Amino acid sequence: MATILDQIRDSLYMGAYQSVINRATSPEVSRSKTTNQVEVKILMIRAYLTQKKFNSALNEINSLDQNDDLTRIIKNLAGYLQAKENGKTELLNGFLEDNTSILNENQNIIANQIAVMLIALVHLHQESYEEAMKLVALHPTDIECFALMVQAYLMVNRTDMAEQLIKMNKKTFEDSSIYQLAESWLNLGIDKSTAEKAFYSFEELNMSTGTQTNKLLNSQGVAKIHSGQFPEAEELFNEALDKDNSNADTLANSAISSLINGKGNYARIVGQIEDQNPNHSFLTDIKQKGLEFDEISKRYA
Repeated sequence: MATILDQIRDSLYMGAYQSVINRATSPEVSRSKTTNQVEVKILMIRAYLTQKKFNSALNEINSLDQNDDLTRIIKNLAGYLQAKENGKTELLNGFLEDNTSILNENQNIIANQIAVMLIALVHLHQESYEEAMKLVALHPTDIECFALMVQAYLMVNRTDMAEQLIKMNKKTFEDSSIYQLAESWLNLGIDKSTAEKAFYSFEELNMSTGTQTNKLLNSQGVAKIHSGQFPEAEELFNEALDKDNSNADTLANSAISSLINGKGNYARIVGQIEDQNPNHSFLTDIKQKGLEFDEISKRYA
């Protein structure tokens, strides 16, 4: 049976961020003697960070034990994400270096799967995938470490390793919503039939949240793109925009959908992302691809 922590963690992964905050601050949870309140607080902080509510996250971090290395680690995650959001890339390595110092100074921290997972999460954002994988491999029976390992494999285009890991852990995690989510991430990138399977899995997960989340609507839309059903994908992205028309990930997906469906609003959507989230990875990728194209063009000029 799922514990309170399992339920809150599932809500975080499904993108039901307000649900995480509401549940974490509810009397049922705050008065529970069997629930680790620090773990609850960290899940709530992560919900704030995902929504880019950095001040709210910092307020919660300041309420934790400031002498605890786990507090220092979650503070480094918050600092890293805020610096990246604000385009202060010169600060990013400092947070990774401080996490390395914690690992060197406190050998016992390795036994704490939450601390290890949070440090690995920073490495994942920094695209230092090998370091992230080394860390999460220390806790193979932890569902979040498992999910991060799957994500890291997919980011380095090792779908074979991700598939092997998912099959190997089926008996251990198959009842977990996070396992179903990780399996759907894998299915997105194999072929049209598995992408369609991923769509139905995302749809089922969305229904299980009690309210459709932007994250899962976007996932459903991406699944439709991978299965070649482009108009259906556009409908899902529009539905996500109706829920939050300033969500940068939804806007990025809508921009791609606009190009595929031959709509004329691509430039407008990109401009909106530039105004609202100038350091978004979608814009960085466009810029990088443009530089690569210019470099190749020079060779054949």
